[in-house]
Amino acid sequence: MEKLVTISRYSNNAFYPKHQSHHLKLIDYHLHGFSVERFPKHIRAVMLQQHVGLKRAYLENREKVRYGVWCFFAGHEDFNELSHLTYTPKLYKARIPAETVVYSQLLNKSMPLTCDLCKETGFFLPECSLGDIRDEWQVDYRTAY
Repeated sequence: MEKLVTISRYSNNAFYPKHQSHHLKLIDYHLHGFSVERFPKHIRAVMLQQHVGLKRAYLENREKVRYGVWCFFAGHEDFNELSHLTYTPKLYKARIPAETVVYSQLLNKSMPLTCDLCKETGFFLPECSLGDIRDEWQVDYRTAY
């Protein structure tokens, strides 16, 4: 029997996949617009090293992360994630198999949902994994905590 974990998502669109236009611009920057000359000389080597790692990951994962949703482990979310919004979106929860593959916040690392990094920072659930969701329900965020 597979183990299911509960995940949370703040959105008015529940777990409907969204186009990741903002993040795709960052990926395009690393694939086409990056210039190490933009950085001070004393940090160029470090920036170039990070860029090479990101570029490799983005070339490999770009199509997989074009559509999807951002989520949190249930119980690890809080309202700090909402501080940049001008409205309070709805809170949805769902159950999904623990071995589902998700992506880190920079979209550069794929990992199983059970990875500790997912619990600490949240994760990106690509469109191809949304079919693994077993149950989905809306929660009144005022009584959820």
